Parts: sequence; C-alpha cells; structure tokens
Amino acid sequence: MFFRSKQSGGRPYLQLVENERVGERVRQKVLASLGRVDELEASGQLARLTESLARLTEELEAVRLASDLEARSARALGGLLVVERLWKELGLDALIRRVARGRQMEFDLERSAFAMVANRVLDPRSKRGLGSWLETVAWPEEAHPELHHLYRSLDVLADAKDDLEVHLHHRVRDLFHQQLDLVLYDTTSISFQASEEDALRRRGHSKDKRPDLPQAVLGLLLSGDGLPIGHMLFPGNTYDGNTVPDVLGRLKERFQLRWLIFVGDRGMVSEKNLDALDEAGYDWIVGVRLRTRPHLADALFADRKPFEPIADNLEVKEVWIDERRYIVCHNPDQARRDAARRHAVLDRLEARLDQSGVKGLVTRPGFLRFLRVTGEEATIDREKVERDARYDGIWVLDTSTELSASDVAEAYKSLWRVERAFRTLKSPLELRPVRHWNESRIRGHVVVCFLAFLIRSALERRLFEEGDVPASFSQVMDALHQVQEVRVEVKGIPLQLVTETPPLAQDVFKTLGMRPPPRLQKLG
Repeated sequence: MFFRSKQSGGRPYLQLVENERVGERVRQKVLASLGRVDELEASGQLARLTESLARLTEELEAVRLASDLEARSARALGGLLVVERLWKELGLDALIRRVARGRQMEFDLERSAFAMVANRVLDPRSKRGLGSWLETVAWPEEAHPELHHLYRSLDVLADAKDDLEVHLHHRVRDLFHQQLDLVLYDTTSISFQASEEDALRRRGHSKDKRPDLPQAVLGLLLSGDGLPIGHMLFPGNTYDGNTVPDVLGRLKERFQLRWLIFVGDRGMVSEKNLDALDEAGYDWIVGVRLRTRPHLADALFADRKPFEPIADNLEVKEVWIDERRYIVCHNPDQARRDAARRHAVLDRLEARLDQSGVKGLVTRPGFLRFLRVTGEEATIDREKVERDARYDGIWVLDTSTELSASDVAEAYKSLWRVERAFRTLKSPLELRPVRHWNESRIRGHVVVCFLAFLIRSALERRLFEEGDVPASFSQVMDALHQVQEVRVEVKGIPLQLVTETPPLAQDVFKTLGMRPPPRLQKLG
C-alpha cells in the first residue's frame, strides 16, 4: 500500500493504491482518491495527513517492538542506593566485616546487617517480613539472607555493640568535623507484648503509658547537634537517675572523653549523680524538679533580680544558693498557658465542691493540690493557689559550667533533640513492637534501630543542614522511591532499565555526590 500522484486534466491527484496480482501480472488497484495535490497543500491537509501517517508508523513500530519485549520485574532502587551510600560513608561496611572475622559465619554478616538496617530506614518490617520486602527492592536475588541468618546477625551485633559505637563515634566526629562539647542524655521505655518477666523485661514506670506490660529502659546519648553517640539498655524497673553512673563510666572508659558538658533532664538530678559527674571531670547542665524541693524554690523565688530577655519567649537570670549556681528561666507564653490551665481546674473544682463528698474530690490529683480538708469538709486553699502560681512558666537548671545564663538555657533546650530521637525510633523506625524474647535478640534489634537512626540522622544532616534540599524527609523518601529498576527481555536479551529520576531525587543524589543510576544496562 502506497501513495501515488496521477495526472488528470493537466492536474496531479493524490491516490492511495496497492499492488494486486492478477494471474501472472501485478496491477495497481486504487483504494482511495484523496483529491488534487495543490488543493491539499494549500489547505494544509497534506501536511496533516503526512504527520498522521508518521505517527501511525511510529505506533505500529512501537507495537511491533513491544511484542518482542517481556517485563520481568520492577523494584525500588533510589532509597536503597542512598542508604548504601551513607552505610559506606560511615564505614559500617568495613566495621561489620571486621566483626565477622574470626567467627564461624556461613553467611555474609555485612549484607545481612545492611538488609535489616536499610529496611528500618525505608520500610520497617519484622525479621520474618524482611524477605518479602527484599523482593520489592533492587536486591540481588542470590544474596537474600535467610531468616536464621538474620537471627544469628542480631546475636553478633548485640555482642559487638560497644566496639561498633566507639568506632562509629570517631568516624562521625571526623566525617562531620564535630567538636563534642555537649552530650545530651535521656531515657525512655520500650514495652513488650507479653506478660512474662526476666532479667531485662521488668515492669516499672512506663513512659509508654503501659504499666501492665514488662519493659526495658533505653538510654540514648546524642551530641549537641543531634547525632547519636551510643545507647544502653537497662532492666525495665530501673529508675532514670540510676542509669547515669553507667553512662558516665561508658563515656569515660570507652569513648575516652576527658571533658564535656553533660545535659540531662529533671529525672537525672541527684547528689549521687552530680558527685559522679564531678568525679569524672565533667561539667553538667541538669533540670531541677522544683516542686519537690520547696526550700530551694523559696530561696530562688526570694531573689528579686530582674530577668534578662534572651529570646521572644525566654528570659533568664542567675541565682547562687549555698555556692551552687542555678539558672532560672521564664517563658511568658508558657506562664499564660499554665495560669489558664489552673483557672480551668479551679472552675471545675468550685462547681463540684457542693456536689461531691470529700472522698470524690481528694482522689483527683488535679483537685487535691488546691484543697484544704478538715474532717468531712473541703475548701479551696488560696495560699496553695498562690504558691502554685509562682511556678507558671518557670524552669530551673543546676549547672557547674561557667557558660553565660543564656548559653546554659539554650544548651538545655537542645534536649528536644533526644525527644525527637525517641519519636523517630518509636514511630518511623518502629523500634516497637519488639518481637523477640531472647535478651541477645532484643539487644541486637535495638542495635539495628540505633544504626538506622544514625543513618537517617546523617542523611538529614547532609540534606538539610550542610545541603539545601527544599523538602521534608518524607518527601525525599517518596521521590527516591520513584526511582525504580525495571528488568525486561527483548528478543531474549536481558536488559535493566531505570525510570526517570524526579528533580527532588536528582537534588539528593547531587548533594550526596552520587550519580543517578544509568538508564539502560545489558545484563548477563
């Protein structure tokens, strides 16, 4: 089938014809007469017809090629590449391989550990579910770790935890040119969905609001800029403050930190802990539970020096009592919120004074602190109300440093980084639920989550602090997930295609000094 131009009456006409065999001769059969060529050109119909035929030809060619193509798989690639980049940059590949030396390992410990850590960062699954996840990412099929390899890896990681953290600390310090002066420390609880207790899993004060479940206490050390240094697991009935001596010993002996400023929350304050800090040669900035120390509160509130504004919602002053230095901080916005909450409690209390008996009032802690009870009669104690108002917007710090009052307050405010770290560990990295019951496996699982948190923290530092990537972490992960590896066969030839890299993923690769993966590769 083809076009021909035929003269008629001295003018060319465009015809669509095809060859047809009649007997031994081939003759042309006119299928359609499309009109005069000059009129088709003048009206633009000839150009449109040519373009239409060209597109049809391309589509027919594409269909022909597609009939020879077989798509084998499509798997996520971008996120795995980025996690691997940070894994190697932090030297974790070499560290894990060194841990494997001298052990009778019938599998690749480094690849098994990387699989678990990458899964925590990208799409947390249980160890049993990790195998199916590996089917969705660009992981070599021949290198899939078996379930018992993962469990064995947890045992090894638990055993090697201390050495891993020490080497990682030095690597992170060099990699990010870190001057370690502040060390942030706090604890949280990790509950277990089981009633049995053992040496580690014990019932205690639950920060997860699950006192019915056994738990472990997780202590986390961060640098002042929010990068993880180390972690420790304690039995679930351990009081927060009792963890401090072990932590100090770890900082002194393993990390060989000769001087630093230890920043801890209110639960870390005890004379025993401050003596331990002093003996270790460390300075401290710790919060004070002022309501449990009424004599100290009276002395601090008796000081009439004015506050010095240091930020929109923060003013501070320095007060010395018995040769101890305290920084009193006041947040005017928080003071207004505290006053509003107290007035709301008093309004409810006044409404119930004549309707509820004394027992119904004193059993509610929010009411009890404002009540005066005489026999079977309860009234609002106005002196208690006035004393409570003194604490509105106030928080107090005990410090051995010579830093300015404003620097002390700002350093203590850095503890929000630990709170955010716990939220990250418990939510996107899914530290809980812990599905292991063996203590070694529990500790190994926490090591995996710690390493995942380190990689995520290092990535955020690179992208959002050192770099200028205009997106949130979740947006970055979504963009990287769009970079997919597609394996196809064309006429039996195996090829690997990579989908187009979105602009945000391109920014991430560029910031990390990575090249986007090649668009086409021949396999085999």
